[in-house]
Amino acid sequence: MIMQMLTPVFAPEGSTAISREKEIYGGFIKYVREVASGRRHPVDLSSILIFVTGAAEEPVLKISQQLPLNKAVQMIR
Repeated sequence: MIMQMLTPVFAPEGSTAISREKEIYGGFIKYVREVASGRRHPVDLSSILIFVTGAAEEPVLKISQQLPLNKAVQMIR
């Protein structure tokens, strides 16, 4: 569910940054899967949602657009 709300925004194809961004995003996907399976205590999916959106729960009316992950990737660089 959480991954359907998030959309990666990568650097343009052919740039030197895109391979690193895809590597970071792949690690993020793996991390979210580990959290979802309960192998990353005390982190849970709501912690990730808070980090990305600032909200602990998805709003009742849903999030109206896909959330870009480019800011989080830039912080990791």
